[in-house]
Amino acid sequence: MMESHVAGTLLQRIDLALHSALRNDSKNDFEPNDSRRWEPKRLLIKGVAERVWPLALERVRLDTPHSSMALVINSFFPWEKDVARLPLAGKVGFDAIQFNVRCPTGLRGTPPHLDLMTLRDDHVIGAAARAVEFLKRKRASISKNYDQSLAETRGMEPWRAHLQAWRAGDVVYDHVDLAALAKYATALGRTFPDRSSTLVYLYWEPLDAMCYDEFRHHRLELAKLAAAVEGARVDVFTQTFDSLWQSWLDQGGPAWLDNHVERLRSRYAVSLGATN
Repeated sequence: MMESHVAGTLLQRIDLALHSALRNDSKNDFEPNDSRRWEPKRLLIKGVAERVWPLALERVRLDTPHSSMALVINSFFPWEKDVARLPLAGKVGFDAIQFNVRCPTGLRGTPPHLDLMTLRDDHVIGAAARAVEFLKRKRASISKNYDQSLAETRGMEPWRAHLQAWRAGDVVYDHVDLAALAKYATALGRTFPDRSSTLVYLYWEPLDAMCYDEFRHHRLELAKLAAAVEGARVDVFTQTFDSLWQSWLDQGGPAWLDNHVERLRSRYAVSLGATN
């Protein structure tokens, strides 16, 4: 009960901080109909909100300032016109960028949806974004059919072994949703059997994240996962959104990039204040 109360308090602080940043970033006096829901376009930063969305995004639910999909759209949508220059997970030279991509696994049931996918001839990156999801206790379930599918997919033995260790209780994750990530890895491995792939895990943190145990533990769990599946044909690359934006600046880029990152940080670079 205490853990649930602490998580709830932290989520409330995040909600208040991001709501405040969104209101401050707004150019008018718009207020939502209630304190929790916003019109989708209001969640998008200047330079993105004015663009015409791809059809795949029309079905995406965007109604809170901590929407992980809004983070993805705000961060990556401007790169559509410069996709070849987009740096992601140490790679550049992509031919295409797609949002909210359904990625079949060959198994029955609803296929997993990756928030973002970038492609080039020799490599595919599928990205999963997390804003506050890892602070909640709800986790995905995963059929044992995935164990067999991973065993039958070339280069995916590290994922199968780690998933089985998790099922046996030898590996425990309190914040990382291993079941969901194993589904994404399976989908990438089976959909692109002739290319190497990277599962990129992008996550949001407040500026004072290291003052909170939850964010520190989340990072440790991500490091554990990356080490466990090292050598798999679908590897894992983890990064905070702010680190991603800074890497874009460090590597140089299109003329619009500096203003873009400034807008992103104006919206998302917040502190939560007093610790637990």
